[in-house]
This record gives sequence, structure tokens and C-alpha cells, in this order.
Amino acid sequence: MATTVAGPVRLPDGSQPAHGRVLFTPRAPIVGSPVVTTSPVAATITAGAISIDLQGAADGSRYAVAVEHWSAVEGRLLTTDLPDIVVTDSGSVTIADAVALDVPEGPQEHRIKRGDSLSLGCIYADALGRPKSLTGITVTSALGGPDGVTRALIVTVLDAAAGQFEVTLAPAQTAALPLGAHAWDMKFAVGGRVYRTITDTIHIDQEVTP
Repeated sequence: MATTVAGPVRLPDGSQPAHGRVLFTPRAPIVGSPVVTTSPVAATITAGAISIDLQGAADGSRYAVAVEHWSAVEGRLLTTDLPDIVVTDSGSVTIADAVALDVPEGPQEHRIKRGDSLSLGCIYADALGRPKSLTGITVTSALGGPDGVTRALIVTVLDAAAGQFEVTLAPAQTAALPLGAHAWDMKFAVGGRVYRTITDTIHIDQEVTP
């Protein structure tokens, strides 16, 4: 089964190539009937838009997206990468509607000065990078300091339906943090189930300007 991807093609600068093609490459083999999709699929751009059926799994399939287009400024054919998209096995979407989040792989490191505001914008998403609703889910977060003390952070849900929330700590509180590397993760609890993120590191550096 397939999803129809149709509508305008826009480059990162907002411009629309009148002609060219869009290449959709599966990030992982997609098993369908009667074929297994692994190779890029090309959609011709006509008057700035495309329409193509992409094979997808019921729970979603992720594609890399690249646009081949002519640059009048540079006088040559360019290939411009767009964000990945996720499609399922039915329906119709535009490229913009199907864009997936760029989820970093592995532990990440963050750095702030002591006495600065700690503010981390977050989106709750599935393994394919699609935002998921936080409705009914309790989110908590904490720092594990180099002094062995665990300190709770403030979690504020900004848009539950879109999975958007923020993890913060006020300047007066970061001013009291010990210098060095702090372990940081988040916990999601729904019903009797609990899930935690991988552990990132937040470095607290010495401030210079009082």
C-alpha cells in the first residue's frame, strides 16, 4: 500500500523550483506487496509541484528527500537536501505535512554558565521522528550533580497534542549548582508504565561577568 505525496516543492530558502525532480530514498527497506523498496524513487516537478505514490508500512516508513533543480544563478544543476519525511500505507500528504524531526543519535552534551537560565525545548516523538501527544503522560526530569545530589527540574507542557514541552531551571537555582558535568534525563509515566530517555550531560561552567 502507498501514500500519495502531492503538492508544492519548497527549498530551504522558501523558493519553488519550477522544474526538476524530487528523490525519495527509504532509510530502511520497505516490505510491500509484491516488492521490497530500497532504491530512490523520483517525482518530476511540474510547475513547482509533484504527485507520487510512496510505499509505506502501516506504522510508518521514513524517506530521505533531495531536490534536483537548475540554478540560474550558478548556471548548473544542484541537489538540495530537505528534511526526511514519514509516510504510512494510505492517505495523501504534502512534503511539509510529512516532515519528520531530526532526532539526534546517542547522548548529547549541553553547556551553560552558572547563574544562567536553563531552558531546554523538547518534543515527545516516536522512533521515526513523528511528534506524539503527551495527553495522559506525566513528564519529570532531574539533574544528577558531580556532588552526588539529584536535583529536580521544572517541566512545563506547552502543547500536549503536539508533544511540546520545556525543561527549565531559574537563574537563582543554577547559581547554586556545583561546577562540572551533570547527568540529565527525563522520565515518562503513563498508567503503570515508565520510560526514560538516554542520559545526556549538562556542563555547568564558571561565570565571568557577575
